Amino acid sequence: MLELKDFQENAITKIVAMLNENKKPEIVMQSPTGSGKTIILSYAIRNFLKTDTNKHCIFWFSPGNGELEEQSKVKFEKVVPEYDALSLDEAIRNGFGENQVVFVNWEMLDKKDNKALREQENKNLKDRIEDCHSNGVNIIIIQDESHTHNTEIAKNILKLFGKTQKVKVSATVDKKIDPIIDIEITEDDVIRSGLITKLISINEGISKNKVIGSDEEEFLINLAIAKQREIAAGYNKIGLDLVPLVIIQYPNESKKKEMEESSTRLMNRVEKYLAGKGYTYDNELCACWLDGNKKNIDNGNQPLKNTIFLHTKQALAVGWDCPRAKILIKLRDHMNESFEIQVLGRIRRMPEQKHYADDILNNCYLYTLDEKYKEAAIKSYGGKE
Repeated sequence: MLELKDFQENAITKIVAMLNENKKPEIVMQSPTGSGKTIILSYAIRNFLKTDTNKHCIFWFSPGNGELEEQSKVKFEKVVPEYDALSLDEAIRNGFGENQVVFVNWEMLDKKDNKALREQENKNLKDRIEDCHSNGVNIIIIQDESHTHNTEIAKNILKLFGKTQKVKVSATVDKKIDPIIDIEITEDDVIRSGLITKLISINEGISKNKVIGSDEEEFLINLAIAKQREIAAGYNKIGLDLVPLVIIQYPNESKKKEMEESSTRLMNRVEKYLAGKGYTYDNELCACWLDGNKKNIDNGNQPLKNTIFLHTKQALAVGWDCPRAKILIKLRDHMNESFEIQVLGRIRRMPEQKHYADDILNNCYLYTLDEKYKEAAIKSYGGKE
């Protein structure tokens, strides 16, 4: 069994108590990235199912980016092996019931035409829900990353489950939708526990009056390479066999063709520059994770062991766990892009869930000339320039 942190145990106790009391239809928890939300939810489910005398089935909804529902299912099975964990396909094919946990990717449901709700010869999700209720089994819903998927389609899908309790969890709770937070884990709680970095250092090595010039991508990459080597030397000094990872985040996809082409050209330039310095896909020092395009990414969605640079856009925005990721380069394309701040949370995890004597290893590093992104990093994550 895992050794839980104090704030994790407190959150688990509160969730279980509120589920047992059954007084609130929605329990809202805000917990920073890296705080172990999946661990907290898994143990809360286990403790609740063990203590409540009624029959319950759990539906665990996750957003689709980054295949989060698969990661959550695997982690749940490791920490709570005594209860069945099902995919949505398994649940619809065979039915579901008491003491089972069904992991659902919203992308499979939150669209107009989906097989799970389609009328067919075999039973669909709606039929299986009715069967579950007929057998006297209550359904409880977990909404992981609850700030996502607030569409009308999603709301109608949740209505299929009837009257049920929900546990809504996010690092960034939308106060307009959920004005009351029942359980709040602070960033200080998680930092003190050693699970995440002490500080996000922004643009270290860039003076405020520095004139960058036209080759800003090259300038930022060179800073990141120097910092990556510094962290690697620090790991080597303490005997930690780990290659620090640099994430390069490109502008989000856009329906406007000219913006898509601009982002592609930007990535091609960066890939060419890195290749000139010896970082390529062929020697596995570079990896890529874009929508429908993965290179040098293993079956667990991890870059290969020796990979140093990971190219991405939004795939890492939720749920992805790679504690050796320590540096983020956020590139801009000089156009009106909508920035995605959550990727920043991916570089905050500590590799051994503890802090070290050398603070270079206790911090993570952001390099960007995107002023909006920098402002959001300071406001949302307490980054310091």
